[in-house]
Amino acid sequence: MVTGLRGTGKTVMLNAYEDVAGAEGWLVISETATPNLIDRITHEHLPRLLVKSILSRPSRA
Repeated sequence: MVTGLRGTGKTVMLNAYEDVAGAEGWLVISETATPNLIDRITHEHLPRLLVKSILSRPSRA
């Protein structure tokens, strides 16, 4: 959890974390804690990341 006063760089820091995580191969969800967050994660983000994960696996031959 990241908290702080307005204008102190929280979003900039989170965006940097997102960039580093993606570069390291992590699957990243970038979201805002607004109503229906869990629904968006479970019905939009997780299915998309699952497909991305499956498609990025090396094929077994």
